[in-house]
Amino acid sequence: MRIVCFSQAKYYKDEHERLTQLFHAGLHILHIRKQDKSKGKLKHLISKIPEAYHSRIVLHDNFWLSYKFNLKGIHLTRKHRAKWFRTLFFVKVLKFLKPKLTLSCSLHHLSELNERFFYDYNYVFLSPVFDSISKKGHMAAFKKKDVKLALQKKKHKVYALGGITEKTIIEADQMGFDGVGVLGGLWKSKQQDYLEVFKRLKEAKNQLALFD
Repeated sequence: MRIVCFSQAKYYKDEHERLTQLFHAGLHILHIRKQDKSKGKLKHLISKIPEAYHSRIVLHDNFWLSYKFNLKGIHLTRKHRAKWFRTLFFVKVLKFLKPKLTLSCSLHHLSELNERFFYDYNYVFLSPVFDSISKKGHMAAFKKKDVKLALQKKKHKVYALGGITEKTIIEADQMGFDGVGVLGGLWKSKQQDYLEVFKRLKEAKNQLALFD
């Protein structure tokens, strides 16, 4: 069971310090997803994170920075996939320059898990699996039994996204997910210690590993 953390949607002062602390605590994959698509701001944030952790970072935009900073991978959004020919060409160029670059995307229908894609994804997210923590009214979209059946036929590694906590990570494992993506559960409160949240998720994951 792999834990993937998503950045907050907005840029914050000293954000690089928070993200670096998560890496220190054992975070293996960080997805940086921002509302502001400024290349300069993103470049500045990455440059502030120790280079030792760059190989754990995945970008949702400004993909060329993945090559410049030797990052882990890129995440293709709906907009990228809608411009499939242009994106396919760009992905091929990046993969030529950086063969180990990982690809991921988000899916919102169980039927999509069995589709053939233009891209060879390393993993995909399915959402929302549980009631969202960060988006009010964004409820779980699938029945657990249907998810379990669909995951038995999966063609890629599938990570659960939406409503992930130390309790639902156990349910995600029982349904057959390969990992989880955490957003609202990590950053939902300024008063809540995000490091403690991450450590509790890690503890829950480690407990699951004992029974694998």
